[in-house]
Amino acid sequence: MYDGMLFFVLMLLSSGIVMLTTLRASNQTNVNQNSYLAEYADSTLFALLKSTVNYTYYYDSSGPVLKQINRTNKMVSELLLEDIAVRYSDSTPDESLVNVFEKSIKDIADNATYPEYRYTLVAQYEDIRVEIRGKSVGALPMERHASFMELAGLEPINGKVVVYLYIWRR
Repeated sequence: MYDGMLFFVLMLLSSGIVMLTTLRASNQTNVNQNSYLAEYADSTLFALLKSTVNYTYYYDSSGPVLKQINRTNKMVSELLLEDIAVRYSDSTPDESLVNVFEKSIKDIADNATYPEYRYTLVAQYEDIRVEIRGKSVGALPMERHASFMELAGLEPINGKVVVYLYIWRR
């Protein structure tokens, strides 16, 4: 009987030690994964904003005549700033701003992120917000990583435009 009780106590202690070791290792894995995702979000945002769009356009509907505005070899950061400036100047921009101009940015962002990740790219100045969602993205999930960068706004904006990149695993 004494041998059985001693065996039971030893097994209970050893299983507790194994559980603590496993828990500590699993917490370390989560910390490593979280720091990797934060680093990935930072480097992806930087690369995305420096990426070049070869050609895109939108229609300027603010004047009496609809005018096509062409953009060639512009960085994504420049296009986002122009998008915000157009929305700031014109409360009802032409739908080509979303359908063509922002789609060009989305195509670059889709190629800049690994397939196992989802993203939402947001550029914001005061109450003006441009939101570009990746493939199959609904609402932002609770568990995500964000990176942001402040950019000097284009005329007529006299302030900083903040660009956020939210990234999460699918």
